[in-house]
Amino acid sequence: ADMMAGAFLFAALALALRDPAAPCRVLGWCAATACFAAALLSKEAALIFPFLLVLLILLRPLRESEGADPRAAYLRRAIPLAAAAGVTVIYAILRVTVLKFGAAAETTAAPFGERLTETLQAFAFYIKLLFLPANLHMERTLDGVPGYTVFAGAALLLICAAAFAIALRQGQRRIAMGLGWFIAAWLPISGLFPLNAPMAEHWMYVPMAGFWWAVLEVFLLATRRVPAPLRAVPVYVLTLVFLAATIARNQDWNDNVSLYRATLTHNPESGRVQYNLAVTYEDLTGNAPGARRHFEKFLDIDGVTEPITQLRPDHLDVHLSLAGLFYELERHDKALARYALLANGLAGKAGFEQYQARAVLGLGRCLLAQGQVQSAFEVLGSLAAEVPPLALPARALMAGAP
Repeated sequence: ADMMAGAFLFAALALALRDPAAPCRVLGWCAATACFAAALLSKEAALIFPFLLVLLILLRPLRESEGADPRAAYLRRAIPLAAAAGVTVIYAILRVTVLKFGAAAETTAAPFGERLTETLQAFAFYIKLLFLPANLHMERTLDGVPGYTVFAGAALLLICAAAFAIALRQGQRRIAMGLGWFIAAWLPISGLFPLNAPMAEHWMYVPMAGFWWAVLEVFLLATRRVPAPLRAVPVYVLTLVFLAATIARNQDWNDNVSLYRATLTHNPESGRVQYNLAVTYEDLTGNAPGARRHFEKFLDIDGVTEPITQLRPDHLDVHLSLAGLFYELERHDKALARYALLANGLAGKAGFEQYQARAVLGLGRCLLAQGQVQSAFEVLGSLAAEVPPLALPARALMAGAP
């Protein structure tokens, strides 16, 4: 999602900032609007696009082809911005009506002081990763991070803000645009606003473009007297280093299993990745023992000790998956115990009917596997009568009984 949103957003900026005097400029603006819509539908973080567009419209020097009237030139530049604003309003309306992607998980926002501390710590690590992109993985935490990183992050942020102000004052608009892009795109993912993680390296696809733009502009300015071939050498070297790092990282992204396993080597206590790997093993690769192992690790990490009726839906799904895996592994006693716990614990509880019915169906299957045909028929017959959608599989189990 982050890569898709970033690609569409970059395309939208390139098309929106075309020379207004260029042929087919209206077509370009329409394409920019379409790309922005595609970026939004990829990930909502693309809402940063209008802000980046405002920054670049205001700071980008006027061209001769834009005419002698600055006011008219800026009004023409604002046309794709107006279109983007329209798309944003339409998306906001759709987002609260037909594009409800399911209820968001309830999270308790940390106090602002704690979020500010983590924001500065994360900023320091983001800057480090920009220059030293090593040990990359999806599940970064700030647990055990030294306290001095707060001051390092604050100093780096002040340096970036000061450099932006100095570049503006000295008329270095390209440097200012790059730094402004970096800061503006970083703010939404900074952690000042509540997020589901303190930091994530894949959130930096869009901000890092502005950062490296500014760095290379400074480099070109500092080496303007150096012959062009020599000046290009460090850029090519850096590009090759990052290319090698990208190729190595792509080995981790080869498939779901390699990605999740690589992530767990860095953060084995990530319940989300343990869960994702278990589902991959269960649904995609048919590795039942591996799925069972990682489902159990997920429950262990989450500390699932609550009564059955107080568990989250994903916990109940895991319990049902584990019971099914035990059945596949022919450990019918363990499967039976887990199905019975769910079936009895959820009986008559409003809102849990689907989980209770799936547990009863599994319970009947286990009873048949153990030869308890009469008990299985009683359980499955009751299920077929009370839950019509499961009547067919329940009767099919009874029909196939010895």
